[in-house]
Amino acid sequence: MNTAKHLEKLRVNDEWNKEIAEKAVDNIEELLSDMFAGDYADNEVSLGVLLSGKEEIQVQLKVTRSPSDFIDTDYSDWDASFKKYNCI
Repeated sequence: MNTAKHLEKLRVNDEWNKEIAEKAVDNIEELLSDMFAGDYADNEVSLGVLLSGKEEIQVQLKVTRSPSDFIDTDYSDWDASFKKYNCI
């Protein structure tokens, strides 16, 4: 692949990554509100589908209050990763 085509693919991927990240930010509050209002253990939404050749990859955002569903994560700053959330 020539350099110009490669750079264009990187630019398009970067734009799509930013668009998905913005959708995540826009959906967090609603997911949490619905989860608490309905007394659900978790809530999730699809943020979009990426196409890699013939393969489809769904990008998802999930919020959960079930510790058994927590993903093992090695936060660089464990204490800073916890934020207080006040449901209204």
